[in-house]
Amino acid sequence: MEKNKDIFRATRSICPLCCNTVKSVIIEEDGKVFLRKNCPSCGISNLLLSKSPAYYRELDLLYFNIMNQDRDLPETEVYLTYRCNMKCPICYLEISNQDLQCKEPTCDDIESYIKNSSKTFFILTGGEPTCRDDLADIIKLFKKHSRSVSINTNGIRLADKGYLSALIDAGLDRVNLQLDSFDPEIEKELRGHNYLEAKMKAINNLRDLGVPTGINCVVVKGINDKKLGEMANFVAKNHFIKAINFLAIAFIGSARNNKLDNYIMPDELVDLLDKQTEGLISREQVFLFQKLHLTIKSFFSQRFCFYSQSYVAVRTKSGYEPLGNFLNFNKMESCLFSYRKIYNKNKLFSAFFLSAAIASLFLRLRSVVIMKEIFLMGISYFFKSPAYLKSSRFFYINFTTGCDRYKKDYSIARNCHSEVACFDRKSGAISHMGRATDFYLNREVDLSLESK
Repeated sequence: MEKNKDIFRATRSICPLCCNTVKSVIIEEDGKVFLRKNCPSCGISNLLLSKSPAYYRELDLLYFNIMNQDRDLPETEVYLTYRCNMKCPICYLEISNQDLQCKEPTCDDIESYIKNSSKTFFILTGGEPTCRDDLADIIKLFKKHSRSVSINTNGIRLADKGYLSALIDAGLDRVNLQLDSFDPEIEKELRGHNYLEAKMKAINNLRDLGVPTGINCVVVKGINDKKLGEMANFVAKNHFIKAINFLAIAFIGSARNNKLDNYIMPDELVDLLDKQTEGLISREQVFLFQKLHLTIKSFFSQRFCFYSQSYVAVRTKSGYEPLGNFLNFNKMESCLFSYRKIYNKNKLFSAFFLSAAIASLFLRLRSVVIMKEIFLMGISYFFKSPAYLKSSRFFYINFTTGCDRYKKDYSIARNCHSEVACFDRKSGAISHMGRATDFYLNREVDLSLESK
């Protein structure tokens, strides 16, 4: 398809026009990285993946040397309902009439699912899970069986402090709150209405009650992509918030026919935050941390999506600093290189190089300040213990997205780190649906058939 010198990986993807599976390549051209597809019927199409080819190539090489799609995940997103109290123009589900008429799982259905699941960490989602009036009872079922439980929510019902207190009393461990901007006009454009008053009440209630919280911010180019720095500053000032998740818009559901000018990939989000924080959260620091993150994920046999990148910031009296100001990431690189070379030959021996890489991080005096807390947080994070939610010194910055017909890369999708359990529309019984990337794209096909 192209000159070999420009291609650094072959894969398969989906033609964005006819939706057939097509041969594709990851190619560097003019200082940028593209996913290039060659459809026999529709021709060649390109998707911009990154403007930092050197970093992207190195992470790609590391990732496909150490990741294995057969690994399990300790957590699952559980769909409780398709109902919602909002009607977002960018909803990734696009709720249909058939969805609203279906039978939802009963508490007995949910408990049966919990008993038969080996997972330890569950995220209750939908639709909008707070549309279930028995949500507190459902949370109690998970806690009865010693599971950790979070909710994904738009926050409207959490504006009622009494309601939120009831969920906490039931055992809720964490809230992932959708918040795209503090600008009412942006809120209306992305969500169809200005819900900011209710969301800010919810945030105040979460703060007052000390609920570990993550912010889910969907980023759409040309609309709220200049607000990433502002969101990071807000999170830094609010210690009950443990993470800011920047979610590049996925063209599925109600957003499937959005303008291509609005499309953005997670790698570009890193560049935007670098610029908006004036290099405080830099592209290089995220790159170095991602190498370590992927290496540790592989060692603990956990899948992770290549389209996702993470970083950790440290709260200070004056605001926040990058983790790289405390740990010496540059010293670990040679050890991580040796880990990659030996990992598939001798995992036990590779542990030596990972240990050496981690030890080298602390060859900086300032590391003493955070050493104890970062070890405890890191261990609890990789083993998915709720303890990692309790730290107020650090907050995670995540850059990610969901698959759609433009960006799906089958080689990456095999390592999708999000799994879904959903209920049968007729019986209400919950069953494991597998990787989220397959669930959402299969749903796209179902909705297309229903509309015909």
